[in-house]
Amino acid sequence: MFTYKGYTGQVEVDVEAGILFGEVLDIYDVVTFKGITVEEARLDFEDSVDFYLEICQKKGREPDKPFSGKLLYRTNSDTHRKIFIAAKKAGKSINAWMDEVLREAADKSINTKQKPGKAEEKPTADSAEEQPTADSVEEKPSADSAEEKPTAEETKVLVEASKV
Repeated sequence: MFTYKGYTGQVEVDVEAGILFGEVLDIYDVVTFKGITVEEARLDFEDSVDFYLEICQKKGREPDKPFSGKLLYRTNSDTHRKIFIAAKKAGKSINAWMDEVLREAADKSINTKQKPGKAEEKPTADSAEEQPTADSVEEKPSADSAEEKPTAEETKVLVEASKV
């Protein structure tokens, strides 16, 4: 994955064509990129993000932002009560407690998906951003909310994420 200016690009391989290609994630518009080498794909990702931002500016509209920071959460009353009690026992608000638990679950899930032999690294706020690029921009229809399931033993909840 590449990150640049707050945007994340998912990279895939087309073995038959002998290229790397990808798309910027978590926005409604479609921004794509490609390259023969990782560095070419990274540079094209960066160029594509810059081009996307330039097009939005020329059209006088705000570019899509990857995440709003708002997460719509629905559960049953029993789970709600358990979350409330767990948060109180931790001395936190429900939002602060859920943010910590879900962040830890996400970090654990992300870190366990690394390639064998790679050392696990905990993401930090000041981690250096990789600098990729994209090569085309087109409108993408709005997406409905998607469900995510954090690890059951940590949260025992379903999270419904809504892009705002």
